[in-house]
Formats: sequence, C-alpha cells, structure tokens
Amino acid sequence: SDWNYASTSSHKNAIRYNIKQKHGESLIEIFSNAQVLPKYGFPIDIKTLQVINAPKMFELSRSSFLALSEYVPGSKILAGGMLIESKGIAKHFTGENLDEAFGEKGFAYICDKGHFFTSPYLKVHKCSMNGCKGIVKPASNYLIPEHGYITAASDKLTYKAGTPKKVGRLEIHSAIHTSSVNDINFTYDDFSIIYKEKAFIYGINRGNRGLGFAICTKCGYTESEIKKVNTGSYDQLPTTFKKHSSIYSESLSSQCLETSPTIWRNHNLMAKMITDAIMIIPKRDIKNIAIAQTLANAMQLSGAEELGIDEREINALVQEVDGKLSILIYDNQSGGVGYVYDLAKNRWNNWIEKTKKRLFINEKHNEECLNGCIKCVVTMNTNEPLPRKKTLDYLEGKITQKENNKKQKKRIIKKEINDIDRFKKFKK
Repeated sequence: SDWNYASTSSHKNAIRYNIKQKHGESLIEIFSNAQVLPKYGFPIDIKTLQVINAPKMFELSRSSFLALSEYVPGSKILAGGMLIESKGIAKHFTGENLDEAFGEKGFAYICDKGHFFTSPYLKVHKCSMNGCKGIVKPASNYLIPEHGYITAASDKLTYKAGTPKKVGRLEIHSAIHTSSVNDINFTYDDFSIIYKEKAFIYGINRGNRGLGFAICTKCGYTESEIKKVNTGSYDQLPTTFKKHSSIYSESLSSQCLETSPTIWRNHNLMAKMITDAIMIIPKRDIKNIAIAQTLANAMQLSGAEELGIDEREINALVQEVDGKLSILIYDNQSGGVGYVYDLAKNRWNNWIEKTKKRLFINEKHNEECLNGCIKCVVTMNTNEPLPRKKTLDYLEGKITQKENNKKQKKRIIKKEINDIDRFKKFKK
C-alpha cells in the first residue's frame, strides 16, 4: 500500500487525511458519482467562496470547474460592489478552522501517448489504459478542494472600485480513452463515435507559472508557486506566503509559519466531473490541430442549436490519443443529462448538416470571414484565428492532403479571455 512507501510523517499525515476524507463522503455523493442518483437533483458539485465576516447577501458559489477558474486563491472578483480576494482553501463547509481533510489528494499522470489518469500512488510506471506501452511522465501532485475557497478575516470589506483578477488557467483532460463494457459505438460515413456513460473529466489549475500552489495545512492559506522545490520544503516560498497570518485571524501580527506547520508544495488544484461523453474519431485523419479545434467549436455550437439549449450546456475539446486527433464532446453537467447521447444516436445527420451550415453561413460570409467570427465558430474561450474555410473543405472532402498534413504545436486548452478583450478583438 501507499502507507508502506511513506517515508516521512508529512506523507503519512496526508494519507491519514485522505482516508478521513473518503470516510466522510455522504451516501448521496457516492450514489451520484456512480450515476445511481441524478446529480442535477442534488447540487453536491458546487464550490463556494466563503467570505469571512461578510453580510448574508454574500453567497458566492460556482460549479467546481468554474470555481477552479474564478475562485482559486489569489483571484479577485467583484460582488455587491466590493472587490473580494480569495486567500485560501476552506477546511470545513462551516468556515471554521477544523481538523478536517482539505479534499482528495493524489497524483496525476500522463503517458507519451496522451492518456491521462490519476492514482493515489506516487510511483506509477504503467499507463492505466489496457495494452498501452507508453512512457509515463513524472507525477504531479493534485488536490481537489472539498469545501471550496475562503477569504481572510483580516481583509476588511469595503465598497471600492477594482479590477477582477484570475490566477492560472483551466486545463481540461479526460480519461474517456479507457475502454468499458458499457461503451456504445456508432459508425457513420466519415466518423466513428464512442459513447461513454461514465466519463471522467478533469479540470486542472497549475497556478500562474504552471508550478502549482503552496498550501499551509495549518490554516489553508494558499499562493501560486514561483519555484519547483522538494515536498514540504520551506525554500523559495513567495514572500507574502512567508509572512502570512492565519486566514481565520483578524490580526496580522502573528505569523503562521512560526509554529512550523506542514507546507504542501507544488500542488495543482483540480476538479473532477463524471458525465456523459462522446469521442468523435475522424476516419480521415486530421493532422492540423487548428482544423480539429475549429471543427470542435463548430460541433459544440451546432449541437447546442440542434438541441435547443445554451451552448455552455455541452463542451468540446481536442485530444491527441495514440497519435491521432479526435474530438471529445461532453455534457457540461456533473452526472450527465443525455445531450451527447441524443446527438450521436438520433440527430447525427442533422448535426453534421448544421455544422456545415455554421461553417458556411452564406456566400458573403464564406468569402469575407477568414479566421472565424462570433457568427460561426468563435466561442467564449477562443483567442486565436480559426481556419473556418479549410475546416469546411475538410468536412466536404475538398481539403488537400498537403494542407491536412500541416502539423501545428499541440494546443488543446484555450486560455480564457474576458468579454471586453474578446469583443475588442473580434469587432474588427
């Protein structure tokens, strides 16, 4: 077991908290994750930003994925005319500093074939996908905050102007590549589809420099790392982290580190969602990742149009698995709703036709729109030109093999941009 490999007291303490966290899971949460109960009927996948000493009007909550983008420590948000800064990870849903687990801890791995998976064990050398002989890259620590995020008691709330701030960016990964007896396969002219009822979707925030976060286990104070260091080390801590007082103290005079608490270093913050997903595998390989991303955007938007739902209720991303680009589309609701299954089984032909129409719009648009626009394939997270016309040519079988074989640097996750910057960019 992992306990036998634990060589330090801090590692053993982390295992103890993991056991405590698992023991504390509610039956509703266990049954919902197993899709025995519908998660949309039980809002257990919601994370809050607890504002200490705030009026009752402050009830800030988001889905776990959105919270990972907006509420992580260091982020600033506007609410009720006030600029509120997240300072740490909550230790309990009551907002009290109790001796409870912060949440699930473990290690995230990815092999050189693109297969992402997690494990409670530090030393894993074999990919989780059956038959895969890919080389597993070194592990990264992760923490899934169980009770959300929290401000500091010493921060006095005042009505003042300010600029919202985000820390890091949200990366999306999936473990849909693992096969299951419950998978359903659909085959069409140019695509094959694998439907998975229990697909694991992971969101990861690696901090501003991609080095994770430093977490004070005494109070929960958390800050984005500036260096890669050894586990539990006090070296190279951000200056403000060294001087921080307890999140729960209104006084700034006493410093948390004076009592030498355990510090978790270089931990990525993570969210996990179990939902319905489909993997769309082109029979004609797509070598150009920009074309794949444009097609993913178009299918997300046209799929929402076909279903008559908001475009944010399904999500799409490009994955490279076994050296081939494919498109993952999933219900953006923990537990799944059935949207992607309906699209794959009952609406495929209409979906593809709507995708082509969205890429074309009309003759004038087809001639003038070179890099995508908000009328066709630009979504909330688009921040670079999209080869709309080449993607349409690919769907219609017109693209040349030479154009298709142009490889670009793998860029699966798009950095989020705010509304003002997005509209400035595409207004032109």
